[in-house]
Amino acid sequence: MAQSLERQVIGSAGVFESTSAGSLSYTVGECVTNTMSASSVILTQGFQQPPFSTVSVKKIIHENTDIKVYPNPVTDVVYVAISPPGNGNFSVVVWDTHGRLLQVPAAVEYAKNQASITLDLSTYAPGIYLVSVLQNNGTYIKNIKLSKIN
Repeated sequence: MAQSLERQVIGSAGVFESTSAGSLSYTVGECVTNTMSASSVILTQGFQQPPFSTVSVKKIIHENTDIKVYPNPVTDVVYVAISPPGNGNFSVVVWDTHGRLLQVPAAVEYAKNQASITLDLSTYAPGIYLVSVLQNNGTYIKNIKLSKIN
């Protein structure tokens, strides 16, 4: 009696969907084995991955503004100091590594020639975040990579 082995995948994540028009599945962690194409259809066998998106960040540094973000790495609260603050004509936003804008509680205090913004990251998971300081017209002044730890 001959023995046969079926190909199987044990993946940490994945999905299988099926309709009358066909089926689609993906898993995480397989190697590419073969790619075929016909007209507008491309099939890559053995390599399955979820949809992805590309995140890009503009890097524009405003010469006359000194911006400090501390502490970095952060556990709960991070401070952003902007000197000189101008007329308060700026905003501070936080992005995750997937390019999602986060709703971070913030408090702003103005002192002599400096604005201090307190950002509460206590409810967010450890990881890498991007703090962006923008002028109110949407122009980036500076981006800072921030590490959140436990």
